[in-house]
Amino acid sequence: MRKQVLITALALVFMLVAGVSKAQDSKFLLGGGATYASDISSFGFFVKANYAITEKIEVAADFNYFLPKKVAVGMGMEDVKYNYMSFDVDGHFAFLSDEKMTLYGLAGLNILMVRIPSYEVSYPGAGTMKFGGTTDSNMGLNLGAGGRFGLSDKLSAFGEVKYVISEGGYVQVNAGILFAL
Repeated sequence: MRKQVLITALALVFMLVAGVSKAQDSKFLLGGGATYASDISSFGFFVKANYAITEKIEVAADFNYFLPKKVAVGMGMEDVKYNYMSFDVDGHFAFLSDEKMTLYGLAGLNILMVRIPSYEVSYPGAGTMKFGGTTDSNMGLNLGAGGRFGLSDKLSAFGEVKYVISEGGYVQVNAGILFAL
């Protein structure tokens, strides 16, 4: 499942790049940075592609990888390491924009994936039992706001805050750098 989602995400980004490269007056940004998710309580990294359809409307896709999180289970079990990833596709509406700065609202879709590897439970005097790992995903909606500040003609710093409305919703904060292509 994780490989299928990753392949789909990469295919979407490459199709976006291919479509943008044919447009003469397109505004395509590519970059990445650091992220934090409240409910996951983990920092991570992301890559982002952003395409300006008009001066006020943009579409963006980002893939987030959160650092593995160990959870102490107790009862003779070793700590279990959870791996989280998410893929977001958002629409941006710029409500304030000038040559150096853009402020926007955002709404979109989120797919959160979690992978729990196999783990073992040790029972004193009874040996060890091994449990198989699992992978799960959850779809949600993003609502939030962001801003971008031009550092040069080709380089921008940006930040976003969004709430992911889903089972176990969470706040996600992204900060990074975007390069104009």
